[in-house]
Amino acid sequence: MQNRISQSYELAALRMFDVAEATWDVHDLSDGILKGARAEFPVEPVRTLDALHLSTAMEFYEAFGELTMLSFDERVRVNASALGMALSPMPARIAAQARNWFDWDIRIVDVQLSSCPQRSTSIRFPNVRAN
Repeated sequence: MQNRISQSYELAALRMFDVAEATWDVHDLSDGILKGARAEFPVEPVRTLDALHLSTAMEFYEAFGELTMLSFDERVRVNASALGMALSPMPARIAAQARNWFDWDIRIVDVQLSSCPQRSTSIRFPNVRAN
């Protein structure tokens, strides 16, 4: 199969994911996040999980006033930028590969607060757990 990675790359990616995940604070879906996800976004259409991720990021952005969004999903990036968030740069090589990677329906959005750069937050759903 053309879009498959080797087992050694998969294991390396899972190890990197585990290291990154150890620095995340995972948050529950609050009523505020759900309400925000139902709102209109600057660039529509927005898919359900993307809306949840953007709404979560907006909650942090409003609370801390500054935040950098890391996402490989162009819809999330465009909306985050339109909402005033800074975007983490994405190398062109990664951007090209991301189009294939995200044919899968797995989304990881990593939000880094400038006031606490060693910590980040992510919203994760049970069926997305990589173990």
